[in-house]
Amino acid sequence: MEPLHIKHILIVDDDADIRLILSDALESAGYSCLQAENSFQALKEMEQYPIDLIITDLNMPGMDGLQLIETLLKRHDSTETFPFILITGELTQAVQQRAREAGAIATLTKPFSTMKLVRTVTVAYANMKTHRSLHQTMLSEHMSH
Repeated sequence: MEPLHIKHILIVDDDADIRLILSDALESAGYSCLQAENSFQALKEMEQYPIDLIITDLNMPGMDGLQLIETLLKRHDSTETFPFILITGELTQAVQQRAREAGAIATLTKPFSTMKLVRTVTVAYANMKTHRSLHQTMLSEHMSH
């Protein structure tokens, strides 16, 4: 499976080693990655580059990964979710619930294999593409009536 049209994946984690490992795995699979060490840097990156998917750690100083997504949703005043994958060392029911409510495509619990990450991203992108195609079809049908 090839990644087709994902231009940029933003990896947000305060651990530089994790960012590097995830980025290397995804770039080896043909994806383009940007990195941010915290949510504030992620917001700046998103102002400068078109981001198709965010992979964010939950626990980071200042603003956690879910607060990052919630901030993005408020900024864009969007009724749609922003595509993201949450990674965390402690997955509780409360975290799962918050992630679902924010629209997480997937939640990965550390440690996880880079193969699992690449599979998750590939499936996530396929689902996003299907969703966009359905949305475009519905818009086209609506416009033609």
